[in-house]
Amino acid sequence: MTGSAQIMPNKKRRGYDSSRLIIVGNLIGSRPPLILCTVEERGDSFILRLPGGKAHRGEDPKKCAHRERREETGLHQSDLDTELREVGVRKGKGRGYVVHLYLSGIEGTIPTDQLAPTDEAIRGLFWANLTMLVAKGVVNVVLEDGRDFGRLKLQESHHGHLRALKENQPHFLEDLVSCIMGQDAAKSAS
Repeated sequence: MTGSAQIMPNKKRRGYDSSRLIIVGNLIGSRPPLILCTVEERGDSFILRLPGGKAHRGEDPKKCAHRERREETGLHQSDLDTELREVGVRKGKGRGYVVHLYLSGIEGTIPTDQLAPTDEAIRGLFWANLTMLVAKGVVNVVLEDGRDFGRLKLQESHHGHLRALKENQPHFLEDLVSCIMGQDAAKSAS
């Protein structure tokens, strides 16, 4: 992949690292691309977020991304069609806060009612229309188990991550598709 979302200069970091996962589904075929979001409770309302979180002390950002993917979505690397790839590093709102963005994808989707997040803050998982989410930051959320959360907004900083990725890497979906197709060709050749 070429380019990246607002790369920061490589200097000694203060604060802490965080990893956010952009897991894209429906990459093959005519269906619209989807992005896996978590539904989390905030006071007396709910919000959509990209899976991810703070790295533990001394934890590598990629290891953090793998751990957060398991905790917040129940997905394992074997469930995905592409490896996690870092596609950008952005400054967070806090002092010395750095966000590493990781991208991965699957040909179709996995029903969210078959996923088992272990993070107690997660109230549900939702495949959101990626194009609409990037453009508006708001989508109607009805989970597969029938729970209707109405219109939910993607956390503002997470919306910023997606917009920056789209601006700096406008062909990231095509790159993921060609990666999956290359893996399929390699599988059939062996």
